[in-house]
Amino acid sequence: SGRSLKSISNYYENTTKKDWVRCRGEKKIMKAFDDMPDGSRGNICARVGQYSSAHSMVWEKENGKVVIRDCQTNAVYKGRDLFYKDGSKGIVRANMQVQILRTDNREINKNEIMDAIRPVDYND
Repeated sequence: SGRSLKSISNYYENTTKKDWVRCRGEKKIMKAFDDMPDGSRGNICARVGQYSSAHSMVWEKENGKVVIRDCQTNAVYKGRDLFYKDGSKGIVRANMQVQILRTDNREINKNEIMDAIRPVDYND
């Protein structure tokens, strides 16, 4: 059903919306990732597609390069491939605002995370 930035922040101890890096435009977004240390990972929320619907993806910085994985579509974007341009396969329009949260340096809030976990139905 989707999650808000606040609910995602609640899944980590002492994390609020203030901890999200908000930036707009391809250069500023890539700069935000450049500022992250190698091996870091987290969540990126962006407005994507024709109707600018909110979309949440995960990112990881490997060997100085950011890799973004869309867990809903199984698409993988490397660096600037994330950005949609005429004829490209990116998902985020270059002038859109995104929110980036680093999560590898945070503790999971064990009480709140259960909200995101569904029981497995082995009959499916």
